[in-house]
Amino acid sequence: AREADVSAINRLRADDIVSVVTYDSTVNVLVPATKLTDKQAIIDKIQSISAGGSTALFAGVSKGAAELRKFLDREKVNRIVLLSDGLANVGPMSPSELGQLGNSLGKEGIAVSTMGLGLHYNEDLMMQLAQQSDGNHIFIEDSADLVQIFNYEFDDVLSVVAQEVAITIRCGEGIRPVRMLNGDAEINGSEVIVGMNQIYSQQEKYVLLEVELPASKVADVTVTYANMETNTTDRLTSEVSVNFTDDVAEVEKSLNRDVMEQAVLQVANRTNAIATELLDQGDIEGARNLLLKNSVYLGDNATILESELLQMRCGINRDQSQQLIEGKIESTRKEMRRLQHKDKTQQKY
Repeated sequence: AREADVSAINRLRADDIVSVVTYDSTVNVLVPATKLTDKQAIIDKIQSISAGGSTALFAGVSKGAAELRKFLDREKVNRIVLLSDGLANVGPMSPSELGQLGNSLGKEGIAVSTMGLGLHYNEDLMMQLAQQSDGNHIFIEDSADLVQIFNYEFDDVLSVVAQEVAITIRCGEGIRPVRMLNGDAEINGSEVIVGMNQIYSQQEKYVLLEVELPASKVADVTVTYANMETNTTDRLTSEVSVNFTDDVAEVEKSLNRDVMEQAVLQVANRTNAIATELLDQGDIEGARNLLLKNSVYLGDNATILESELLQMRCGINRDQSQQLIEGKIESTRKEMRRLQHKDKTQQKY
């Protein structure tokens, strides 16, 4: 963990701002928020960190946010990276409470990326914190992977090109928005509003909305975002249309395989989350059977769409069902939750 922290510090520039906060039963600000003009002094402090007792996770994140707010700037990337190997057992400790904290930080423009190390942390809590603030989440089973994971994270941090992304979809007359398949959205009648904290360079992000519709223009779409290069608020507009036909060949010709691939992926992701719920209820056989059905669904669509991604996910769901038989429930559940977050948020790593 110390080695990973040091590798992260070495990725930053002298005008970047860093703070280091540690916590066990209490919280300690090891390095108050400061410009990184003396890397070695901070590295020396990181090298002095030793293991403590309990896990005041909520207080640790809150203190990290307080340090970050000292230099909070919409023209900077504002990120908390949380590494924990234990269950929160001091202060607020439920996934909903940490999710609420993540939501409030996200509204401030602060993303929390959570890294769970080993088998003893609460993946639901860590995922809610990341998801509600639009941060990354990763399950690290082997501490030897920590340095590489930190490098992935800082590749993201150092490549943010847009923040405060707001997507507004105004459905046409007679169109009823049903649900967003890859996340949460605010649905008010025919209007759907989706927010994203940031977008990274060379990253494609999408919103997948399920609707009921007649044959007509479906929606107008508007996207606004803070451009990190020009420090301006940019605006994009487009519209989505649909046509109906009885000609099967025309339907096949018009099929958008990339969109269908992601639609299948998100439907399967929701099914995988239901399997997790069955697992939590003690219904291991039910979870296993659902994962097998999900594997078949993914495999069938992989063949139709000629998709390597869906074929890979087919194998993963099949392997997860087998691991439940073999008694590897704890690590399998953490990996299921990691992939659910990755697919839902289109996380890069």
